[in-house]
Amino acid sequence: MNSMVNIVAHRCGTDKFPEQTLESALFSREHGADYIEIDIRFTKDDVPVVSHDSSAQRLYGYNVKIGELSLADFLELRYECDGRYRSRQFTDFIEKYGGPMLLHVKEGGERIREIDALLGHYHYRDEVVLGLVSPDDVSIARQCSDNYTILAFAPRKDQIGDFIAAGVDVVRLWETWVADGDIEAVHKVGKKVWIMAGKESSDKVGYVKDQSIIAWAHDGVDGILINEVIKARDLLRRV
Repeated sequence: MNSMVNIVAHRCGTDKFPEQTLESALFSREHGADYIEIDIRFTKDDVPVVSHDSSAQRLYGYNVKIGELSLADFLELRYECDGRYRSRQFTDFIEKYGGPMLLHVKEGGERIREIDALLGHYHYRDEVVLGLVSPDDVSIARQCSDNYTILAFAPRKDQIGDFIAAGVDVVRLWETWVADGDIEAVHKVGKKVWIMAGKESSDKVGYVKDQSIIAWAHDGVDGILINEVIKARDLLRRV
C-alpha cells in the first residue's frame, strides 16, 4: 500500500455497518483505515455526542434537534435502519475504539475547551486530529494545547488562507474544489492536504470513482476521507 496516503474512514466507514457506529469504526480499523472520522455535537446538558446531523430525523427517525435532547434521551435512540445499533457519546469511542480519530467538531467556540478537557483526562490528545470549522476555533484549540494536529474544515474554498494563517496543519479540500496545482500550493506553505471524496450537500458524500483515488495519490495527496475503506485500501496498494 502507498503508506504516504492516510485512509480516513468518513463517518467511521460504511463498508459493512451503519455510519458512526462503534462496529463501523472497529471494522474500518481492521481493514486498513488510518483514522476514523466522527462528528461531535452537544446535548442540552452539554455532553459531547456523536452525530453528523443537527437533527435526529435521518438516522433515528425522530424530528428533534440533538441539542434539545438530554444525554439520557439521546442514548435511548436506535438506528431506524437497524435497531441493533444505537447512538453513542464521544467517550464511548475513546474507551471502546481507542484508535486514531479525526474529530469533526461541529459546535466549536468555548466547547472546544470541554473536548480538550476530556481528551486530557483520557490522555488522548496525541490520538486525534481536531477538525475545526472556523479560524477562531483554531485559536481556541491552540490555547488549549499547541501540540494538537488541526485540520481545517473550511466552509468555503476562499477561506482556506484564513485557516492557514490561524495555524492549521492539514487542509481539507472537497473533491469538487480540487484544481490543477492546488495540492502543490498547499504543500508549498508547509501544510498537508486531505481530500473529502464526493460532492457537497449530496447523498454521494464519501463516495468516489476509482480513478480519482489513483490520481490523487499520484498528485501527492496526504489523506482521503472516504466511506469505502476496503476500496481505498485495495486501490492504494496498486499505486
